[in-house]
Amino acid sequence: MSLNLDAAGNTYGPFHLEYSTRDVMLYALAVGATEDELPFLYERYGPQVIPSFAVVPSFKAATAILEDVGVEGKPIVHGEQQLRLFRPIPPAGRFTTELRLNGIYDKGSGAVLDMTCYTKVADEPLCENHVSFFVVGEGGFGGDRGPKSEKIPPPERPPDHEITMPTSTTQAILYRLTLLPDEAAARAIARGDLDAHVDPEGARQAGFDRPLLHGICTLGYLTRSVMRAISENDPTSIAGLRARFAGPVHPGQTLRARLWRDDGRLVAEMTNDTGAIVLANAAVELQGTQSKTTSRRIQ
Repeated sequence: MSLNLDAAGNTYGPFHLEYSTRDVMLYALAVGATEDELPFLYERYGPQVIPSFAVVPSFKAATAILEDVGVEGKPIVHGEQQLRLFRPIPPAGRFTTELRLNGIYDKGSGAVLDMTCYTKVADEPLCENHVSFFVVGEGGFGGDRGPKSEKIPPPERPPDHEITMPTSTTQAILYRLTLLPDEAAARAIARGDLDAHVDPEGARQAGFDRPLLHGICTLGYLTRSVMRAISENDPTSIAGLRARFAGPVHPGQTLRARLWRDDGRLVAEMTNDTGAIVLANAAVELQGTQSKTTSRRIQ
């Protein structure tokens, strides 16, 4: 299978994903929620939904198009994720997502798939996700290098908030359960692909000495850090977030979020317990500082 450059500009979907209160509580556990965050873990409170749960339908849609783009089964790194929320996430419902493949960009050592996903629940706009996948070894085809990402350097002063959160040695195994089985996952198992997030041999094949934590799981930790720092775990305090996945996290490491208040948003940076940056170009938009939308559809 070769890279299908003609897929650039295509729209895909709608993709449907049913979810229940059990799924949102499992997600909360998968991004490290503890007994101090009971509203996300107990039906008595709804339960409430951690805002980064809204990246799940975009990830499912993005992986669903890999076969059509000609890169299914090839080494892929999740490069960046950007989320805009238009309203709080209902504790149960049906995600309906449409995806646009904005471009396939030539980075030399690989190709970047640039995608935008629009998701509704109960026919009402819920969120927009911008997703970037880097396909290792698929560059060099003479294409456009694509737009450069916005640089969001941390201010040159001590952070306003600093939050430390542990991960468990089984964190990636737990997070994998939030990525519900689909046809792409079944094909991967049939091919004999090894999941570097849970399989030690798969991690070694990817060049690491032990399994990796999913980047979007780390994004969930950042989301929890922000809610803890500014709003006593209120999920409605967050209107959007973005980050570049800058380095690996291994299950069992401790994550440290450093947050700077900056003109109605928080600039963020996350490191692992070696001090290496794992989330960069990160920012969190706070409720009341970002415009809402009433309808949005891919044309």
